Amino acid sequence: MSDNATPSPSPTNYKQGYSSSTLQSHGSRTVHSDAAFLLPHLRPAFHILDVGCGPGSITAGFASHVPEGSVTGIDINVQVLRVAQERTAGLGITFERADVLQGLPFEDGTFDVVYASQLLAHIPAPTKTDADDEEDLQLKAVREMRRVLKPGGGILALRDIADMHWYPARLRLDDVYMTSRMKVGLGGETYRWPGGDVPSLLRRAGFGKLQVGAGTTVVSGPEARKVHADGFLGRLEEGDAYRASWRAAGISDEEVEESREALSGWAETEDAWYVALQSEALAWKKAS
Repeated sequence: MSDNATPSPSPTNYKQGYSSSTLQSHGSRTVHSDAAFLLPHLRPAFHILDVGCGPGSITAGFASHVPEGSVTGIDINVQVLRVAQERTAGLGITFERADVLQGLPFEDGTFDVVYASQLLAHIPAPTKTDADDEEDLQLKAVREMRRVLKPGGGILALRDIADMHWYPARLRLDDVYMTSRMKVGLGGETYRWPGGDVPSLLRRAGFGKLQVGAGTTVVSGPEARKVHADGFLGRLEEGDAYRASWRAAGISDEEVEESREALSGWAETEDAWYVALQSEALAWKKAS
């Protein structure tokens, strides 16, 4: 793994930290659950870049699909990259610390595929739609990923949440938990999930051919509910970086505990379930 020099802080609004609870949750994602829409387009000699790879669970799955090519994973955090390297030992994957908002350390046209899962939710969107003086960081990130794609067919694959809901509605998790979550790291109460805006973002970044689809993340049944809720509950325990980010955003201990109680109640409620609508977009880079 390449450890670049310590960079200046990124403008990302990632606040979940890298605790064991967070890594367990992120590590449950696989190439089949989160990148199935891309797999039919892969070729054995492709070179793939996974942006925001986290603990490498999706990255690892790409390796068997490109036996004659290569897989590179990047993340802004060296700690999580070490976890990824340990978990994928022997697969021939390269991991490197890099920040898409500060420029990727690759030449133009290096990769056949650039993939990113749940990246845009952690990059602040412009707060004023008509402001010329406010940099669009999401657009900047997409353009940078486009830069390192090969012209004439390089594929950018993005998977981002478009909406999510917790049921039954009477438990009020959409209000109690999600309102606080938005305040913390996702841009405030006016925030909307980025998935719905991805096609427009890709067009503005200069892509031509697009393929836009959707997938879902569904959690149901007592065992799955417990695992899902425990992941969030762990991040809201005393001492976790995510709970600290809630407190720093002005959310009181009482409000944090209210969210924890609501999550626990949801996990124990028969027939409760959760669904996230995921946009799954493919964009092809035009020839120069």
